[in-house]
Amino acid sequence: MVVGASNKPHRAGHYVPKFLQQLGFELIPVNPNETEIWGIPALASMDDYSGKVDSIIFYRNVKSAKQLALKAIEDRKTDFIWFPDLVTSNTVAEKAKLANIGFIQNRCPLRDYHDLVDGKEDKLLEFDLPTTELFSSSK
Repeated sequence: MVVGASNKPHRAGHYVPKFLQQLGFELIPVNPNETEIWGIPALASMDDYSGKVDSIIFYRNVKSAKQLALKAIEDRKTDFIWFPDLVTSNTVAEKAKLANIGFIQNRCPLRDYHDLVDGKEDKLLEFDLPTTELFSSSK
């Protein structure tokens, strides 16, 4: 599940999960402002999914990610939570540990993909990363 998934190609909530999708990971995009992301119907919230997911990655600001992650822990929505670069919470780390839920914070799955795919062939060279133009201040 990707909370904060985006259709905007320059956002990490778009291109990082898209890369994971190309590696074969199944994604459930969550964004109340989108109906479809990466060709997959988007959910408005985590609550719209009744089951449990393997993992949740949060592409939200720190405050929102913390609140949503604590709810996911309380609701036992997942066995693993991932906070990307610059998103950290000691509270979530402690609650996840007590609930026996794996937790990574302040790390990018795109950079860490070797650990995620565990021996699959190197597909990073096939992935079309956003150009630096997308990150310029003039856009």
